[in-house]
Amino acid sequence: MTASTTAKPLTFADERGIRDHYQRMLDSWEYGAEAYAECFTPDATYIIANGKVQRGWQEIVDGHTIIFWRGPVTADSRAESTASPSSPPTSRN
Repeated sequence: MTASTTAKPLTFADERGIRDHYQRMLDSWEYGAEAYAECFTPDATYIIANGKVQRGWQEIVDGHTIIFWRGPVTADSRAESTASPSSPPTSRN
């Protein structure tokens, strides 16, 4: 006999929590690597756009420190989302 699991449907509260956390990530961008890394668990695995993997909070801080250094390439940078913040979470029940 095999065991199977079924994922629970995403609730309105779940989706709101995800959207709120994502907004926190975007907002933390202007405060530096440590503020950004605080959005992740201590044992998080973070995959950068170039495929490099950072494991754990400290690697996320270390890997993002250069991004948050306000050099000529990243000066005045910001995190943006293409998700519509005005679209309400949808009920999937």
